[in-house]
Amino acid sequence: MTTTDSVLWPVAISAGAWGLGLIVVFRTAPAVAHATVRLVVAVRRAVRQQAVVVTAVVVLLGGPRA
Repeated sequence: MTTTDSVLWPVAISAGAWGLGLIVVFRTAPAVAHATVRLVVAVRRAVRQQAVVVTAVVVLLGGPRA
């Protein structure tokens, strides 16, 4: 095996792996994007509910009023 071969084979294998990785990413991207949006919406909803609970507890305990 020549020096050129010993350099080209790893480069070719790496390029092929990157190509396959990109195909997987682009094929699964819509599902990942959808799951991310659902996660963000769920977190925002939970934060909003938490804020409502905290406000209710403060009001019930006679805390500061606006």
